[in-house]
Amino acid sequence: MSRNSASRLGLDKKPQHSNSDEAASIPEFSFIAPTEMVDLPSRGRLYPDSHPLHNAEHVEIRFMTAKEEDILLNESYIKTGVAIDKLIYSLLTNKKIQANSLLIGDKNAIIVAARISGYGNDYETKISCPRCSAKVAFSFDLLDAKVYRGDEYDPKEIEKTDNGTFILHTPLSKVKVEIRLMNGSDEKHMAQMLRGKNKSKMSGKLITQQLHRTVVTVNDYDHPHYIGTFIDAVPARDSLYIRKVLKKVTPNVELKEDFVCEQCSHEEFLEVPFNAEFFWPDR
Repeated sequence: MSRNSASRLGLDKKPQHSNSDEAASIPEFSFIAPTEMVDLPSRGRLYPDSHPLHNAEHVEIRFMTAKEEDILLNESYIKTGVAIDKLIYSLLTNKKIQANSLLIGDKNAIIVAARISGYGNDYETKISCPRCSAKVAFSFDLLDAKVYRGDEYDPKEIEKTDNGTFILHTPLSKVKVEIRLMNGSDEKHMAQMLRGKNKSKMSGKLITQQLHRTVVTVNDYDHPHYIGTFIDAVPARDSLYIRKVLKKVTPNVELKEDFVCEQCSHEEFLEVPFNAEFFWPDR
């Protein structure tokens, strides 16, 4: 192409501004997401020495952003049950902390704090009345959450060890049992059982599976076969006692509201349901 032809087409004109000049003229946008300190129900006292939260009373998390909303809407994460863990890891400022290693109560505290920072403290959902089964719209105030430290037990009946485990004696069989608290990994395992192909079969083993995840030793023996034999043969009364002790020593966030059914006037204190609407209110 001749220079005259190029001139007529305007191809020989130099751009007024180069890309680099244009980029340089755009003011830099700097925004740091605010953070908050979340009170840990466990106060870090039940983590091993090697854990980042050992003896830590608080953990720092960022406020939720659009990035975290993308995580919550990721179909693959939802299907595999890892959306909440991915969310927690994204929010934690200390990346040495793994969501699976968090004690259930501490994990719940982070979830509630994240929900408040992301969508506010008002949580509107539908409750199924325990008496008449009617679906009733109900609103919870997440700021009313109370922290339970897991310390309301008789030390004469339940002994806390230096390893963060607890020792009890079953009332009927008089067996010495050492248990540990459940963490995110245990919770994920139980959830995967319920989502698996043998869902109905696995749902019938939830109690024994919980015992397998939490019983550390039986009569000071830690061999899996010995523990398994005990779990398969433990009387229902003793099994119930172990689960009650586990709940009693587990630090957690208590979210309860006085519920009154509009249909049948039934009144009861109900726990806040952590269903899909908790993080996906407008989905």
